[in-house]
Parts: sequence; C-alpha cells; structure tokens
Amino acid sequence: MAEKTFSRMGTAGARDRPLVPTEYLPNLATLQALLEQQERDYLFLNAHREEWIAQYPDRWIVVYLEELVENDSASPEEAIRKAIEKGVPSGQGVLEYLTTNPTMMLLPGVST
Repeated sequence: MAEKTFSRMGTAGARDRPLVPTEYLPNLATLQALLEQQERDYLFLNAHREEWIAQYPDRWIVVYLEELVENDSASPEEAIRKAIEKGVPSGQGVLEYLTTNPTMMLLPGVST
C-alpha cells in the first residue's frame, strides 16, 4: 500500500492547521484554471454591476461561468445553498452583495 503524503493548507500559521491528504488538493493546472475562471466571473459581475444593483437591490448574488445563477437571496448562506442546488460546485463562483449604499467590511484580525 502506498504511503499517503500530507500538506498544510497555506503558509501563515500553517503549523496550527490540520494536515490534509495531498490527494484532496488540486494540482497546479486545476488551481490555475479555477482562478482564471473566478477572474472572468468577477469581470462579468463588474460589467453588469450597475444594471443588477437596479434590478436586485440589497440581494446576494452568485456568478458562475460568466452567468448570473442566483439573484434573490437575503443572506450569503442562502445564495450559496441555492447556487449549489443549481449545479455550481461548492467553493466556486463569485458571491456578491448588491447594495446602493456603500458598505465597508473589515476582516477580523488573526493571532499568529
């Protein structure tokens, strides 16, 4: 039986992260393709942002494969659930809150 290899996800604070079998990590080509698709989805969202803010104000949306797949969610959890139900693979697509009021969200600090 082949010996399993493990990796820690990320670098900062990696010693505190659980080990993940490397067989579950995407290879570099797959990761690059996912990042490129996410960039295209984000650019697509930005191209339609003003139009969608007018149509879907104060709603969470999901864009996947340069298509608006969810546009009527009151929470990010609901938008993600609905997108997955519509076939968006978990962890893919772009999630965004459309609002006419500028919003600043701060990331919480993480102790190292």
